[in-house]
Amino acid sequence: MNCKYCNSTRYSEIYCENCIREFLRGEFSKWSSGDETVDKFIQHNQLQASVPPFILEWISPDQFENITYLNKGGFGKIHLAKWKRGPIMDWDEKKRQFVYEGTVDIVLKSLNEFSERFYDEVNNYFKIKSGNLVKCYGITKFPNSDNYVMVMNYYKEGTLYDYLKSHRSRINLKDKIYFIYRICFALYRIHSNNYIHRDLHSKNILLLTNRCLISDLGLCGPAENNLADACGVLPYMAPELLKKKPYSKASDIYSLGMLMWEIFAERPPFHDQHHDLDLYLGIIGGERPQMLSVIPDNFKQLIKKCWTEDAKERPEIEKIYGDVNKEFIKIYENEELMLKYENKRATEFLEIPKSPYPTHHTSSANG
Repeated sequence: MNCKYCNSTRYSEIYCENCIREFLRGEFSKWSSGDETVDKFIQHNQLQASVPPFILEWISPDQFENITYLNKGGFGKIHLAKWKRGPIMDWDEKKRQFVYEGTVDIVLKSLNEFSERFYDEVNNYFKIKSGNLVKCYGITKFPNSDNYVMVMNYYKEGTLYDYLKSHRSRINLKDKIYFIYRICFALYRIHSNNYIHRDLHSKNILLLTNRCLISDLGLCGPAENNLADACGVLPYMAPELLKKKPYSKASDIYSLGMLMWEIFAERPPFHDQHHDLDLYLGIIGGERPQMLSVIPDNFKQLIKKCWTEDAKERPEIEKIYGDVNKEFIKIYENEELMLKYENKRATEFLEIPKSPYPTHHTSSANG
């Protein structure tokens, strides 16, 4: 059908993409980042993805207040702030304008270096559209500086790592399987776009109520990009990466296996070992975390398949996603099965140290 406003073919009853695109084009002269390359990057992105809420914006620094330092990651810093106007939520077709959410808490993410990695990460959030990835709203400058930063959604529940640490022995089986289900679905979205994440671990998984969302797409990229420089958190890195072989979807699957183990065990993989040369060589030699009785049998088998030495033998994400979905339905419909698991878990957790999360230094494979 044709749009009654612009007469172009529209493919949705909700939005006319051409109307939104032309509105955005008309706004180009009304804003500037101060850098022509950044401007062109945003403009190109807007004309490629003109459907709310997946519209990249230039956001004026004066939109942000109450900026406070939150934490530092391997590639940059995170600040918390309030965004006065808030993100685009909808398009009012009659008024020919966007509808905004209003004041919200957001995160300002800066990288240690403003480089192609910055553009790649922003691009990835918009190329892989999924409700199971964190949201990137746009680009701004850190107030009173020349540093460009990403404006991203804030998830107050924090990371999966933090959640497992603070809720140890209080997470039921349904929630654990649901965590895994959401992570699998997000990874499915990444792999189905022929991308590889390359840095999956529990500090790159953020929580929204009981949903897990994958973050940090800075190393994420097309599967055909044969990157061989090992960069990541050592316990989650597939052995072939430590042998300087290129990343693959199968190396993501290995990391997923470690995440599944961590969720059930409620402790990081290799939590009782230093992340040093001994562990590096151990992983190459076939060392894996011990399978605990608290892990359901079907998941034990699935995890073992995910971290098998031969990358070609690891299952694809479609198969894993389907299997996890079946397990979730099974436990959801069988209260007796869940009670049996909870009793077993309570007994086992009495036999291990109260806080299995490491206090020693953990490092990336590249230092």
